[in-house]
Parts: sequence; C-alpha cells; structure tokens
Amino acid sequence: MDLWRETPPALVKTFSSAVGLLVEPVSPYNYYMLAKKYRLTHYEFLLAKKTGKQLRSEDFSAIVANNKLEHPRFAVVTSAKLSKRAVVRNKLRRQIYDVLGTKNLPSGDYLLFPRASMLNLTNEEIGFKLDSLLSKLPGLA
Repeated sequence: MDLWRETPPALVKTFSSAVGLLVEPVSPYNYYMLAKKYRLTHYEFLLAKKTGKQLRSEDFSAIVANNKLEHPRFAVVTSAKLSKRAVVRNKLRRQIYDVLGTKNLPSGDYLLFPRASMLNLTNEEIGFKLDSLLSKLPGLA
C-alpha cells in the first residue's frame, strides 16, 4: 500500500547551475505526508466520530468506522494536552503516519488519539502499541 507521496526532488542533492550552489536535503520529516485520498475531511471526521466504534489502550484511543472505499483513511489528533509545543505534537503525528504507511489495514476510517506516554517512543514501539490496539478489532484479530 503506497500511502506516501514520492520523495520531492528537492530532497536529493542537486547542483543548481544558475546559482552555482549545492542544495542539501531538507529534514526527512518534511515528506512524511499522507496522500490526500488517505486523509479525512472535517465532515468525514465528524461522521466517523459519531458512528465509529471506540477502542482504548493505555497509549491510544481510537475510533474506527466503516467506509465504502477500497482503502483506509486516517486522522491523528494531537491536542495541546500532549505538549504545549506544536513541534513535538507534529513530530508524533508524523511518526504515527510513518508507522501507518507500513500497515496493511482494511478499509475504514481510523481516528487516532495518542496519549502523552507516546511522546518519547521510537517508530517500532509506536507500531507495536498500534498493533496491540488494532488487534481488539474483531476483523483484525
């Protein structure tokens, strides 16, 4: 499942003959964006929140709702309760999107609400915690 946009050419070292500068790659976190078809709009988010099934673990809360598409859609909600700094919240969101890109999940709308205990975990640990949460779904066990 290819959830990610291709790496932009700006991330590859290129030589600009017009300016004569060597352009260094930017931070790797800049290209971990979810492709638009895998994102939820505001209306779809509210609908999934209203109709979905809620799952809880010590590190995540999740709401999973059915959709009529052939692919899953995601939303990760990182509130200011996690951290006052948006940089920290956005890093966690990108890490979760990175882990979700490696999962082969069935069609559905997934709303994920991480808790503060997730802030200092690696991608592998986040993946393990996400697997344990999603294993509570009847269709994924």
